[in-house]
Amino acid sequence: MSKAERISEHLRQFAKHQPCTLRLPGVCSDDAQHETTVMCHLSIGMRGVGMKVNDLFSIHACHTCHDALDRRRGDIEIDEGDVLKALCRTLELRMRAGLIQVKGMPQ
Repeated sequence: MSKAERISEHLRQFAKHQPCTLRLPGVCSDDAQHETTVMCHLSIGMRGVGMKVNDLFSIHACHTCHDALDRRRGDIEIDEGDVLKALCRTLELRMRAGLIQVKGMPQ
C-alpha cells in the first residue's frame, strides 16, 4: 500500500482537539480544550522502517499518553485492553462525525 493510500488528512485533522481516547490512569494530561490531542498510530506489526500503519489504525491521544504508548516514557506499562478501549472510543467518534461509514448501518 502506498503512502498516499495510508493517509487520511480528514482523520488527522479530526483528531486535533478531540478528547484523549487512551486515558491512561496517572498519565493522561487531557484538558477541557484537548489542546495536545493528536492522532496516534498503533504499533500492530503492520509497519516497517520509516513506515506508519494506515491512519485508520490509530487513536486520539494527548501528548503524555502518546509518549507512553510510543515508549518514549519507558516507565509506563501499557495494558492492551486500554488500547483496545481507546480504539473503540476513537472509531465511535469517527463514525458519529461521519468519517467512517459501515455499509448497512444507519448513521
